Amino acid sequence: MRYSEISRLLAGVSQKMLTQTLRSLERDGLLTRTATPIVTYELTDLGLSGHRRVAQTAKPSTASETAWNRSEWKKSKLC
Repeated sequence: MRYSEISRLLAGVSQKMLTQTLRSLERDGLLTRTATPIVTYELTDLGLSGHRRVAQTAKPSTASETAWNRSEWKKSKLC
């Protein structure tokens, strides 16, 4: 996937943060960067296995679960 495609998908993320994150993911072995002559990024086998695990365990939140999570977050000492 090209950098510009990733940037469009993640609207609102600054160029600096996206670049830092992509470099970190590459350094951690989760994606590869190819620059011939267009820069593209692809998930490595390790990145794909992590993606599959997240996809298997993640489920869409209902509106009531989201509201409950927000109220609990506000009650916590972390905010």
